Formats: sequence, structure tokens, C-alpha cells
Amino acid sequence: MKIYNDAFISDRRRAVIVPQHGSADKIVEGKHLFDAPTLMFQTTIGNVPEELLGENFLFTDSFANIGMTVKKSGWVLIVVEREPDVPTPNDISFYLNHQLGGIFKKVADFDEGELLPGWQTPLSLLGAFVNEGTDFQSAIIRGALSVVIAEIDPSYTPVKQEQMVEDNLRMSYIPCKYISGEELLADMQYYRSYNRGYQACPAITRTANGTLYAAIMADPFGKTFCGGENYYGFIPVIRSRDGIHWDNPITVFDPDKDGPMRVYEPILWADGNRLYLAYSQQVGIESNYAGVIATWITYCDNPESDAPIWSEPRMMFEGMLDHAPIKASDGKWYCAPYFSKHFMKEYYSEECLSRGVGARIYISDDLENFEYICTTEGADDSTSEPMLCETNGELLMIERCELGSRYNRASLKNPAKWQGFKLLRYDNRDDKSEVMQSVYSRNNVYTLSSGNILLTYHDNDTKTRDNLTVAMSTDGGVTWPYKLLLDSRLHSSYAIITQQDNGDIVIIYDQGRGRTVRPGASEILSVRLREEDIIAGKPITERAVLKRLVSRYEEAPREDCFIEQFSAAERIIAAHPEAKEKIEQAISAAKENHSLESYLALCETCDSFIK
Repeated sequence: MKIYNDAFISDRRRAVIVPQHGSADKIVEGKHLFDAPTLMFQTTIGNVPEELLGENFLFTDSFANIGMTVKKSGWVLIVVEREPDVPTPNDISFYLNHQLGGIFKKVADFDEGELLPGWQTPLSLLGAFVNEGTDFQSAIIRGALSVVIAEIDPSYTPVKQEQMVEDNLRMSYIPCKYISGEELLADMQYYRSYNRGYQACPAITRTANGTLYAAIMADPFGKTFCGGENYYGFIPVIRSRDGIHWDNPITVFDPDKDGPMRVYEPILWADGNRLYLAYSQQVGIESNYAGVIATWITYCDNPESDAPIWSEPRMMFEGMLDHAPIKASDGKWYCAPYFSKHFMKEYYSEECLSRGVGARIYISDDLENFEYICTTEGADDSTSEPMLCETNGELLMIERCELGSRYNRASLKNPAKWQGFKLLRYDNRDDKSEVMQSVYSRNNVYTLSSGNILLTYHDNDTKTRDNLTVAMSTDGGVTWPYKLLLDSRLHSSYAIITQQDNGDIVIIYDQGRGRTVRPGASEILSVRLREEDIIAGKPITERAVLKRLVSRYEEAPREDCFIEQFSAAERIIAAHPEAKEKIEQAISAAKENHSLESYLALCETCDSFIK
């Protein structure tokens, strides 16, 4: 063990904390530590520095399970897995310091098995002096080990595991209420895009009248802990009648604002005049998989109204759905939620668990009742986020896996019999053809009105979320000969496709999900294309435009959005010479003043000339 600050370790003024959950005990040589669900072997306390013997500690696998408030000022020490000298946003000390103002410092390092014999990774001891009233409720730690050393309030009585399960089960079945009208206007500062520190996984669809609706998974700024999703999560619903102007949220789904419930992974689709929204709901942060992880559904019959009214959400099924249900040529609706090995078994019935892990196929006649058909085989810890489309009387599934993406097929005549997963390639007739995506990230697959299929993916071999691309297949997904780059930048991901009646293809995606300071990314962008653009491999039609702003924390888009709109303007001028003067005036104004107003004015001017 290396002590970095002897004076620090000898100062025994420990903070008095009032925890929420966890196990309180004293540091004694040889004591067993076996109550954390992540520990799969017996661990004991071993070579403890004399200064720490007899100290009180809490043992847990994450602060999301503890939550604690400081009752009396003093030192708090935390044992965590060893981190690099320069923490990254995924490291524990980075999260702690973001939440509590940079006060945690490394005190000591322990070699593998030194402090906790049986623990197979090196450990570090972090320390900070915390003041009375400091709240650790939100200090989410993404680590497999957390030993918090402090004085425990004598009145502390931990919540029993059985009670936690019971409470989480009860909360899991409470429908999420939506916020709109005057109530939303009164709280718009909290929910508007400027106040988001994290926004991702956007969904998009169009109503029968052609209005675009989008829904976003979001967290408020200052509560995202270095850009991560957590139990503050809510879903703002926005809309646009022209693909340029997007309203402030007209509806927000937020179960309880400050947690412990959250909603995420929004999905939108329309059936006639009815607009549907589905989303996942659970207790706590995603990494804990606490409570019943399920997909909920609600609908709106007046989506063009200034005050849309939504039905009370109801649970569709256990598991997470990442794509809109598809209405197949047999008149039935199909969807494929997935059930993960990481979901905590104590929250589910034997019937649910008996269906196994992986993509579960459900069928419905009316979007009211969903019948379980089967679970596709071959799932492991890395498979998730299946997407469905129909092609030539078959269901085509694209699923995320550790090696990138894989596909599967089943006939509509027998949706319970799947052929088996294979890696997705540019030419799926040849198992030596290049793999389309090596990145562990979600795809989207969509059948166009022409019968051709679109797929969004990451066109690279670096296993990073860049080069977001859309590809098109004209033979039912056997080959993918056409592709168009949507966004080359890192952290461009989770695209969703829809098509309008006039043939326009609209794609929405996230770019740079999280931000820890005001100047940052956290953008939602859209794309408008035609099939001819994808065949050409670049925007060639007058309707095509990339990187059109939907939502961002600031009042103005980043430079990339302006550049793409300038490029689109040149194509429009070439097709409509009479538009040159007005469009060039709008371009000049946008170059002189990079504001949201000048950007929107340029978009409006360009779109006014296209057919």
C-alpha cells in the first residue's frame, strides 16, 4: 500500500452520514464482505492500515442504492476499483468530483487482493472533507465496488432487501403522468432544450396531416453526472409542421422529476389519425436494472391540437422496445422487445423468466392486446435493441451485438420460426463479404413505400460511433449497394427513419449526447433525403439537406449545420435560378450573424423554392 497523504489519513474526524440503503459495519481484519449482488465469490477484509481499523463503513455496489446525507462535517473515505491517473468520464472519481465540486482526492492505492483478499483488481482509497448538509443522493457511481468509510448515524436502520424489492415493484406499475398546458409552461425553464445536459435516442414520425413529431430521452443540465443518463430522465415531445421550426415541448412525460423513477427510449408511430408513444420505465439508473423494466404505451387522438391529450399509459409487456411496431401485409402489428440477462430476476414472474433472454416477438391485431409468440435464440450479454421491418412477406430483424450488427429472418406465415442470426454484411450471400458495422451500437431498419429497405449504421472499422451512414437495399436486405454518409463526427448515433407521403425520407439522430459545461454538444439533428440521393451516395436533389437542427442547448446551431444548409442552398439555386437573389441574401445574413434566427430564415428561404 502507498500512502499519499499521511496527514490526511491521521485526521480522524469522520463525517457523520445518514444513509438510505447498504450495510453498516466496522473494519475488522478477516470480516466477510458478501452482501453486494455483484460479488460472486467470498471476499474478506485483509491488510488494513492501522489508521482505518475500527472505522465504520457502508458496503454497496452503487450510490444509487445508498443515497446519503452528511449530518456532521468531516472526512469521507471511499474504496473503489483502481482508476487511471487522469480519470475519464466513466471513472468513479470523475463522477464524484462533478457532483461535489472536485473535493475527492486519492489517498492510497492497494494492490490486487491486498485490502480485500479475493477481490481481483487493484483498489484505491479516495477521500474528501464534506460539510454538513452535503447530499450524496445524486452522486451516481458506476463501479463494481464502493466501501464508504464514515461515522454512521446511530438512528440508521437499513432498508431490508425484501422491502426494497417490494417498494420497487410497487413503483414499477405506476403509470407516468404527462405534463402539458399551463403546468408545463410554468415549468418550461426546467424542460426546455437550453436546460438539458443530456439528450439522446430521439424518435420521429409523421401524423396523417404530415406534421412531424419527435420525442427525446433527456436529463436536466447539472444532474447528468458527466453526460450520463439517470433517474432524473424525462421525455419531451416536440413537433414541427415544416421540418424547420420545432416547438418547445408541448408534452413532457416525467414520472417524478427528482427520481427514483425514470422514463427513456421513446418510440413514436401513427396509425391513421392516432399518434402513439411508447417508452421504457424503471426504478433507478439503467446500470442497476432495478424494478420491472417494461415498455409502456399511450396515444393521442388530437395531435394537431394546441393542447394534445394523451391516454393514461399502460404496460405493453416486460422488456425494452427500441423500434415502432410495424403493420405487416397480413394486417397484423409486430414488434420485438428484448429481455436481458442483466434484468434482476426477483422482479419478474416465472412465466416471464421462462421465455428466456433475447428478442421476444409479439403480435397484435389492434395495438391493444399483444400476444407473445417466441423468443429468438442466440442472445448473450451483448445482444440488444432489435429492429424489425417487413420485406417480401418476411420479417427482417437487425440486432445490436458485441461484434457489431447481425440479422435474422422469419416468414409471416410462421413468425415463431427464425432462421438464425448471422453477422450483417454488405453482401449477405457471401460470408467473406465485408461486415457492415463493427460498432457496438443500435441500427434502424425501415421499409420505404417503394419496397426498398433503409438501414442506418456506422460505416467504419474502428468500433467507434462515427461515420453515421444510411444504406439502401433493393433486394430485401440481401445486399446493400447504396450508401450515403449522414455525419462523420464522433458520437453521432441512434438514428430513426420515417417517410412522408411525398417520398421525403426524414432521419433524426443524436450528436454528442451529454455535456458537463455550457459550451458543449448535446444536439438532436435531422436529415431530409430522397432515394435518388442515397443511390448517388451524396445529396443531389433540391430537397436534400443534412444536419438540420432539431434541438440544442444554445440558441444557435453549430457551424456544421450552417455549412450543410449553405450546400443545400447551392443545389436549390442551380434548380431555381430565380431564387438566387433571395437565397444569397439569406446566406449573407447567416454568415454575418451565426444566430438561430438567421439559420431558420435561411432554411425557410431555401424551402420556399423547392417543390
